[in-house]
Amino acid sequence: MNTPSNAIPESSVGSPVIAPAVIPATRRMYWCVRRELWESRSIYLAPLAVAALFLFGFLISTIHLRTRCVPRWRSTPCGSTS
Repeated sequence: MNTPSNAIPESSVGSPVIAPAVIPATRRMYWCVRRELWESRSIYLAPLAVAALFLFGFLISTIHLRTRCVPRWRSTPCGSTS
């Protein structure tokens, strides 16, 4: 009733030795950067949030400046109340 195990069909003595693949340094650096960005998303999310906040503030100030400016045919410059 016992069946022989076929986990390792051949012995490792007669099998050819396969050398590990050589990975170029540029590919290793690329994967390290990708892994770091994947693990630490705040590296790129924090600058994006700051840029979005800056852009939002710039748009608000542009809209506000547009309401304060008078047309060019008037003699008073933008922002003056006299």
